[in-house]
Amino acid sequence: MHACLDARIAFHGGDSVKKAKFWIAAAILAGILIRPDAAVAGAQRAMLLWCTSVAPSLFPFLALMPALTGPEACAAYDSLLSGVMGKLFRLPGSAAPAVAIGMIAGSPGGALALCRVAQSSGLKQSQVRRIALSVSGVSPFYLILGVGYGLYGSVTMGIRLALIQLGIQLTLLCLLRGMLPEEDGALPAFASPIDRTSGVADAVERVLVICGYMVLFSSVGSVIASFAGPVTGLAALLLADLPSGLAELAAWSFPGKMLIQGVAIGFAGLCIAAQNLDVLRTIGVRPGEYLAARGVAAGLFGCISGLVLRAQEINLTSAFEKSGSVYAISLAIACIFSVPGLIFLTKNLFLNKEN
Repeated sequence: MHACLDARIAFHGGDSVKKAKFWIAAAILAGILIRPDAAVAGAQRAMLLWCTSVAPSLFPFLALMPALTGPEACAAYDSLLSGVMGKLFRLPGSAAPAVAIGMIAGSPGGALALCRVAQSSGLKQSQVRRIALSVSGVSPFYLILGVGYGLYGSVTMGIRLALIQLGIQLTLLCLLRGMLPEEDGALPAFASPIDRTSGVADAVERVLVICGYMVLFSSVGSVIASFAGPVTGLAALLLADLPSGLAELAAWSFPGKMLIQGVAIGFAGLCIAAQNLDVLRTIGVRPGEYLAARGVAAGLFGCISGLVLRAQEINLTSAFEKSGSVYAISLAIACIFSVPGLIFLTKNLFLNKEN
């Protein structure tokens, strides 16, 4: 009887979720039809930001994902960071590649890398969840090149944002080790989000998916902004699509601007949350715990940013003029991070006389 009751509750709960999704979709469609100009403007802004900062900063890492997450790279990161992982975070050495690459690649590249590494690393499900909740922030290179350099013309500001991000991710790794239950169960088998061997083909597909997410969420945020007014509209845009919201925020000038920017970066927006959860649900990460971790990161990021950062005038250099530099720098950094795996491969294959 209890089983039948539970089944009925689950059925009606699922039915309620479906109805809520329907009405939300209907409301979004109605808003777009009522304010088509705002929707188109939001879509155009998102595509501009995607092609000038987001895609150039993320594509090299996605294209080199096989090299960054391959057995040789994982072995190299394991040998370099295994001691630190055990002492500071109570994680095995096999977790080092997942943590390092997750921090480097950002979102959603870090989530994809974590899924690739987790299947071959022998990590427990609770360990993988802890890593996913800790490192699921935006890419540090997007903060340096897309936000610092792209929006403010200041690489220094971008580096400071990236360092704040790193500190918060390491803090979450420490905090969550005592908050999440240590389960002994192994990670269940799941289909990898990236199954093909061509890094370039996967990277092209993924950056196009990111563009689609950005266009959708930016359009919705712009429609809400057109109804709600400038201030509430800015908050809605920051909540919906982080890159579009940060670009809008950069043109504003008011006390506490850096605090608001830090909160937005720490939370990372619903667009990035949807992309991450689309990947991380395969390894057992639930939306509630993901959003809670992002909330903690938002609070920490906002407080630190408000204390150590100062607003600067936006550099009005054409975004398209900057995009080439963003891509070149990102490609160079991605190549540098692939070096440990290449060195490990050279030592264990080409210089191994026994083989």
